[in-house]
Amino acid sequence: RRPMSELIRKTNFPGLDIVPGNIELSEFEYETPRFLASSGQAGAIFFSRVDAALEDVQDNYDVVIIDCPPQLGYLTMSAVCAATGLLITVHPQMLDVMSMCQFLLMMSDVMTHLRNAGGNVSYNWVRYLMTRFEPSDAPQTNMAGFMRSLFGDHVLKFPMLKS
Repeated sequence: RRPMSELIRKTNFPGLDIVPGNIELSEFEYETPRFLASSGQAGAIFFSRVDAALEDVQDNYDVVIIDCPPQLGYLTMSAVCAATGLLITVHPQMLDVMSMCQFLLMMSDVMTHLRNAGGNVSYNWVRYLMTRFEPSDAPQTNMAGFMRSLFGDHVLKFPMLKS
């Protein structure tokens, strides 16, 4: 294991650094339950790992973005516990919105268990960002209106347009 400061890579954009993901991240999904089973440790070990990894560099950044897949694995849940805000992306089409809603319902159940185990699941903000939006597509425009009626100001005003 190496400290986060050794993993950070500078980009061509001043003030924008990245930590590239790679296959080693998949080890997190396999090593975490194995460690928990063998050590008898509480779940707090796994959901605090990302937060602990960011601790040594957090003063260097105003914002840290962790791009997670929509799955309920150890890595995503650990990132969710390290987060102070959530930006949820969704394509404004019926199947995508319904899939997001189903995922959020399952995530809510998991987050209840994480909270009961001592995990941080309170956020300064939660917002929805519509992606691949085509303003000329009537069903997408209708779905965008539906999302705004459900989530109100939590849906960002400016979607990412399809290009």
